[in-house]
Amino acid sequence: MNNMTQTNQRMTGLGFFEGEIDGKDIKSGSIFVESALDETKSNAKGTRSVEHKVDMDLIKALMHNPMPMMVDLEFEHRVTRGAMSFRCINVLPKGVPQTTTVKSPLAGKATAAGF
Repeated sequence: MNNMTQTNQRMTGLGFFEGEIDGKDIKSGSIFVESALDETKSNAKGTRSVEHKVDMDLIKALMHNPMPMMVDLEFEHRVTRGAMSFRCINVLPKGVPQTTTVKSPLAGKATAAGF
């Protein structure tokens, strides 16, 4: 697995769900990041929000920050049977001291984020 970082991303929102659905415990989190539309074909202009799934504990740790905010995102790159996927494993706020470490089960490693 290779990791990739996207720097200087504008995070416009975040949210999580922790509860039970149909007898199953569910813990999920998402961040929303601004992404430029493809303006090369003259049929789109501006930006849209892209949702990235992240660990719920990371979302809880980020909830007190004002939105929008600039962040660096770290993705884990996986290839399985020819299918490629990217999973967001880390959100690093820009301009915020990196003082807290959150265990990210998605990556199987410590995830540092400024909280």
